[in-house]
Amino acid sequence: MPCWDLRINRSRNKLSRFMQRLGSCQECPKGTFSQEEGLASLNECSKCPTNTYSNDYSSTACKYCPIGYETNPNQDDCIKCQKGYYKNKTDISCTPCEENYFNNNEGMTYCLKCGIDGICLGGNQCNIGRDPDSFCSQCIIGYYLKNGECKKMWSQLDMESLDRIYFINNYLAYQI
Repeated sequence: MPCWDLRINRSRNKLSRFMQRLGSCQECPKGTFSQEEGLASLNECSKCPTNTYSNDYSSTACKYCPIGYETNPNQDDCIKCQKGYYKNKTDISCTPCEENYFNNNEGMTYCLKCGIDGICLGGNQCNIGRDPDSFCSQCIIGYYLKNGECKKMWSQLDMESLDRIYFINNYLAYQI
């Protein structure tokens, strides 16, 4: 693209403008910006500041991502916060959920408190045997609830529980 320099000339008390061709202009690539247009060199482009992005060529400023998003490594787009992380309007980047708080969706702006303290490890991680899709409040298949903990079926079945195992219509049942 040709690079032009706009000159203003005063002749006979009239302002006139003329364009002078300077050579080839450079466009700042995505992820960078320059407050001046029509650069002669890419060295005049600046990388976007941390946690901002530019998704256009020749950007004159960088933007902040909306809540629930952060910049990608190239700083040329926004990506959703991953599961177990959130970003609200006061955060600069995605932040992991604290212990006993949880989320299992991307692009979240908050974390939810787990049903019972101690069943959620923070982020989208549950204690062993807990179901992340229920925000750690239920046991996953293959586990059963005993004394507030999810225990693995059969392999961790203790001897005192054997008297609670019985069959109903040829199906194995377990009394909790």
